[in-house]
Amino acid sequence: MKYAIGEVLLILWVSGFAMTKLYSAIKPTSVPFISPKGYYVTQPDRYHTFRIPGMVVTQDGSILVFAEARRGDGSDPRRDENSPIDLVMRRSIDNGDTWEPLVVIDSGFRPDGNRVDFADPTPVLDKTTGTVFLLYGQWPDVGPITVAPGQNPESADGNQVVWVRASKDNGKTWSDRRQIVYPDEPHETKDGLYWRQAEPGPGSGIQLQWQKDPKLNGRL
Repeated sequence: MKYAIGEVLLILWVSGFAMTKLYSAIKPTSVPFISPKGYYVTQPDRYHTFRIPGMVVTQDGSILVFAEARRGDGSDPRRDENSPIDLVMRRSIDNGDTWEPLVVIDSGFRPDGNRVDFADPTPVLDKTTGTVFLLYGQWPDVGPITVAPGQNPESADGNQVVWVRASKDNGKTWSDRRQIVYPDEPHETKDGLYWRQAEPGPGSGIQLQWQKDPKLNGRL
């Protein structure tokens, strides 16, 4: 089928107009992760920066958004002494129109007085069970890091570990955290050194499907 130049130009103009209207209709909007006045935590200071977001949509349509909540000057983990990083979440049950209050998943202020940095939230949905898993890393707030055995991950003695939590109610509540990289396991390399770090994400995880080997389907 052949078209005259004028007809082609008319088609392109109409197509462009239609696409412009479509883009206008679906133009994304944004809301602040916190209120304009800032979100105050239990300590008498304010978060400086929210970085490294991760997002997942649960089976009931809830949107869960996670981020590092950084204090001090907003530096990366282990860069700003005495400014621990919290792991936080906000949840929407109406397709993002409104958001529930900010929730602290894990606080960098430890009960023993030590301070650590939580980083790189990586959520993933198990579509088979509806369970949401949240993986994230822990760093010492300052000083050297290692993934050597014999160190206490609950303290700030330099251990860097990966945690996982699970939610079976679409992000309303979360399980206690547990380690994926255990400090008592041998993580020694061929040259006699230990891993320097182990870190998930950032971003969102995936669940395998359509694999040639059906036994692989469903793996996170």
